[in-house]
Amino acid sequence: MRNGTIANNSGQVLARVEYPARYAFAFNPLLITVVEETGDVMRSAWIQIGDFLDERSPINGEITFDVGPYSCALFDIGNISDNRERIQPVSISVGVIDADGNSYSSDIQIDIIWGAIAPTEEYNGLTSCRWFSRFPMKLEFFAQDGAKVYKEIDGKGTHTLVSTVSDMGIASIDLSGAFEGDTVVKKAALSVGDFVNVFDETFDFTFANYESEWEITLKKDDSPCGVFLRWIDKHGFMRYFLFSEGEESTESEDYGDLLEQKYSAFGRYYPNIYRQQGKSVTRKMNIAALHLTREEYEYVRSVAFSPVVDMYMGDDEGTASWLPVLVSSGDTGREQKILEDMEVELYYNEATQKY
Repeated sequence: MRNGTIANNSGQVLARVEYPARYAFAFNPLLITVVEETGDVMRSAWIQIGDFLDERSPINGEITFDVGPYSCALFDIGNISDNRERIQPVSISVGVIDADGNSYSSDIQIDIIWGAIAPTEEYNGLTSCRWFSRFPMKLEFFAQDGAKVYKEIDGKGTHTLVSTVSDMGIASIDLSGAFEGDTVVKKAALSVGDFVNVFDETFDFTFANYESEWEITLKKDDSPCGVFLRWIDKHGFMRYFLFSEGEESTESEDYGDLLEQKYSAFGRYYPNIYRQQGKSVTRKMNIAALHLTREEYEYVRSVAFSPVVDMYMGDDEGTASWLPVLVSSGDTGREQKILEDMEVELYYNEATQKY
């Protein structure tokens, strides 16, 4: 949390303001608290985000606003796959109206991440993942501007510059492009210098204790087929995994009304002849991720909690085509084994004749 004050033109402090850190999560409470500093001088307080204005009267000299619901509306779910769209800079005006009706205000800046975090969770703590080399896959992480990303192949000890992060936020590295022309037999690694300095001033205790450099091991997997999904986890990162395909089923339901038909035969008209207005068809598919380590299991299970899941459909003239799908709700249990399997059910609707 950060703290500030609002003063009048004479420099008298009218109120103290407590507000979120520079980086905050949209689906956590984002509280702005205005506390009267001098008795009986604050008639009301207000906040403004764009065209939205909220003014309230104090209770016991204090007013609290939660800007979380308003910040969620800033994100376009249709473009949320773009890593640059998952952090929105927000300017919020916080003001106080004194007993004479004069208004004084101050502006605060917050960068809001499309995600949420819970106590004891670690943000940005991924240290290894599978790299499915035959599919379009990116690695995402949080880094500050100017951080340099290096690659290392099969533990040879040679670090080659891949990219430099241009803006602080969620960085996205295309793994096919990063290792283009390289011969990777078993594994590769990406490391990021000057990685976490900013975190000490934003999310307390939620980051891994990396001193200056972060490294992630990429275990190469050349599997040629399966169900390849991508999804946005609860911390706002795009994740990828190749699942094994299981049983598939198709369900259909009536859609709309029964439409009575004017039917005649053999010189007579017959009543109670109908056609269905339409049909709704849903395809369901059971998929599984096999032989997961504990870290991989936590990585993969986040697909069950994501509202944004896409299935890879192939390349369309060199551009990856992704179909939005739904993942069934329910429990995801684990047995605390060294290697575990995880099953999920995904489904999507087919186009049918309904009107």
